[in-house]
Amino acid sequence: MLTANKINVDGYNLSFIEHPNKRSKYLATIRVKEKISDDEYPTVRNKTFLLILNDKFEVDSMKEMIEKTDPPRKRFTSYTTGLEDCRLISDTLMTGVLLDNNENWIPEMCLCHFDLHTGNINKIITLRDGDDTPQKNWLALSNNTTSIHFLHSYSPLKVVSVEKEEGMKHTIHFQKIFNLEGCEMHGGACVHINQSNQFLVSVRVVQYHRYQFSLWLLFSDKYKVIGTSAPFKFFEKNDNDNHYEMCMSLVKKENLIYASISVCDKDVYIVKYDLNEILKEISMKDTIDN
Repeated sequence: MLTANKINVDGYNLSFIEHPNKRSKYLATIRVKEKISDDEYPTVRNKTFLLILNDKFEVDSMKEMIEKTDPPRKRFTSYTTGLEDCRLISDTLMTGVLLDNNENWIPEMCLCHFDLHTGNINKIITLRDGDDTPQKNWLALSNNTTSIHFLHSYSPLKVVSVEKEEGMKHTIHFQKIFNLEGCEMHGGACVHINQSNQFLVSVRVVQYHRYQFSLWLLFSDKYKVIGTSAPFKFFEKNDNDNHYEMCMSLVKKENLIYASISVCDKDVYIVKYDLNEILKEISMKDTIDN
């Protein structure tokens, strides 16, 4: 870690990309929870805000992203309402999670089309999972004109292709590789490394709902895992058993990696790394089984 900048916003799980029109700035989303009741559902309303950050990661502007779908989507009673944990894919697309989109309180991933200037969310496409254990942290690996390739899950490793307009998906890579007995692996964030045509991915390992550690993974251009780091924590000095870290975004600029890290669903930091130092920590040992 070279530096860590705290984001001065009352929110967490910040996602960011380089701003499409202002190259020295960044486009970001952040989750804000609003308590609305103590004794009836929903107890919490999730709000997503669209931010512009300057080159020092200070907030230049901030506006709430409002659902303006036509027709409005039907909302079911759940303990929370509204989009949560959004991840930017581009200046018009992001993923999110809905818990109020069905009557069974099952989390559903969705693909959201939004307007950069107003922040309004104009279309929400539910990404039907079909798995016994729904995944909430799909990571966009690559994005073309008609579809997006997502890192869907880790045990086994599965990559899916999703149509942007309809949300139809199919599996394009399947690899049994990690021994996760007693643990779960969650995304995370990823970034493409142009010079080597590889993907750097950050994941976290959880046991009995407690954060244990993070890992760097290296993927080939065919989405095969070719390397992994030793376990680590972004903020190693924290020995609190309830300590929790979530990396939501990775941005590459020249030979630097900027990571958005939320700590304990409270504080958000942009952490700067030297890419070469990260790559030196990645090897083929221990968790990789070719």
